[in-house]
Amino acid sequence: MRTVAAGLTLVWLLTGVAIELASYLPFDPEWTDLATFALFGTSFLVGALGAFFMAPELVRLRKWPTQLRMWLKWLGIAWALYTVVWFVALWMLPGQPTHCGTIGSPACGHTYVFNNHGFLTVTDRAGYLSGVRILVRGFASPPIAVMALILVAYQLMKQPRQSRELGSR
Repeated sequence: MRTVAAGLTLVWLLTGVAIELASYLPFDPEWTDLATFALFGTSFLVGALGAFFMAPELVRLRKWPTQLRMWLKWLGIAWALYTVVWFVALWMLPGQPTHCGTIGSPACGHTYVFNNHGFLTVTDRAGYLSGVRILVRGFASPPIAVMALILVAYQLMKQPRQSRELGSR
């Protein structure tokens, strides 16, 4: 079951990375909006499954090899700063970017709006796409970080205990 959990975690990690990278491409990222909500919502279940089966290694985090912990610490700090930047940018938006008339979106008199709990702010396509990119970057970041940590624990769990102890010296 650990291998299944690690496989699902890997798929979710790669999906998150693909969505995140797609938000930087110069073409229309409109499709990433719904994919990001699906990734973010389901990552709680997949992350919990992965954390459950990798728990023995995750709770021994302080015994991981020193160099690995140092890399994870600096990568974690960088990723946390990256995520904070996009969540701050997300809070500056006047609502969620909404394409009127699509599934799950309200019918409204203009094609693109920011929907802030029913208060609609009209925008143009460029503003809408910018909002989608910010939303995607903010919400795809946490699942990527958590899934990566679970996969590191899985890889360490597969290693024999002696080689882990040698690596920490």
